[in-house]
Formats: sequence, structure tokens, C-alpha cells
Amino acid sequence: MIGKRLSDLSCDEQEFNKIKQPYEEALARSEHPSILQFQPPSQRNKRIRHRRVTWFCPPYSDNVKTPIGKTFLQLLRKHFPHEHRYARIINKNTVKLSYSCMPNVQNIMKQRNEQLLKEENNTGDVRRCNCDSINNCPLNGECLTPNLVYTSNVSYTEDNVAKLAVYHGSTSSPFKTRWNEHNSSFRLEYKRKNTTLSKLIWNLKERNIP
Repeated sequence: MIGKRLSDLSCDEQEFNKIKQPYEEALARSEHPSILQFQPPSQRNKRIRHRRVTWFCPPYSDNVKTPIGKTFLQLLRKHFPHEHRYARIINKNTVKLSYSCMPNVQNIMKQRNEQLLKEENNTGDVRRCNCDSINNCPLNGECLTPNLVYTSNVSYTEDNVAKLAVYHGSTSSPFKTRWNEHNSSFRLEYKRKNTTLSKLIWNLKERNIP
């Protein structure tokens, strides 16, 4: 570190050798490596500074005949001359004009219609169920449907009184994924706090209530 610092402060190796002796002696007294070598300065990359530019983007229209860009720059020079207090930050170099070329309504509607038609044509290829048999499917052949709100009813008897607990849930993933998560939370104790439903099931298990 010391050698690097001295090399940066020296213009060449000759100057480095003139001043390094006291530092080598101090390092030797401190029982540190005392041989200092000149390290040529590495070539630094030139810093690229990006100019801060404020853009004025008026919407383009064929019906407008006024030269918006020319008029805008004239107003800029008129109200912010060189002697103005804000001329350094508001001038033709820091304020630029570019017409806003956004898609028109017709193109937006066309893109949206193409997207809807594409989704409609692909609906037949979407798999709705991956169960071995539709009889084992928890959702009657629609278990891979995402974005659902579902209800679970838990019936049990406590103190000779029949009770019913209702759980409402929602999932953005396919329903079968959520179904499997619930089943695993009922079997694995470390998942007992995953949902309110799993907490209820484990509470009933601990009290031996079927």
C-alpha cells in the first residue's frame, strides 16, 4: 500500500527512489517487508459525463400547421437570454424538443384485438387436468385452473355437538398446486402454521377429534 501511494505521488521512478529510503527504514523497524518497488500508474478510463437534458415532447398531428419546434426555441431564446439568472440551466443545449410518436387509437385497438384472438385460438391447447383419472381430480377435470377462490368445510363433533368450520381461500397458481400444499400441511407438523386451515386441523388432531 505504501509503495503504491508513493508511486502515485512520484512523477517517475527516479523521484520514487529519492524518497523511498525513509519509508523503507520505518518499515524495517516495524518488522514489515521493507523493499518498496515503483508501480507505474495504471491508465484510468476517462469518465463519461452525461449531459442533463430536459425534453419537451408535444404530440404530433398532421392538422397542426404551426411550426411548434421553431416557435418553442424562439420562446426559449426570448425568455431566457444569456444574461438571465437561469440561462445556464435552461438553454438550447439543456432543453430539447422531440415529437411524441405514440401509436394512435387505431393501432392500439388492432394490437389488442390480435392479442385477444390469439388467446382465444390457444385456449384449446391449454391443459386443464393432469390427474390419472377424472374421478380422482379434486376439481372435476379442471384442477389446473389458476386464479380461483375456494371454500373448505371442516365437519367435526365436539362434546357430542356437531360443528362446522368454513375456510375461504384464494390462489393465483393452479388449484392442484394449492390442493397439494394443503394436504402436505395436514400431514407434516412443521407446516402446521402455514394456513388457518392447517392450524385448525392440527388442533383437532392433538385433541383426538376426527
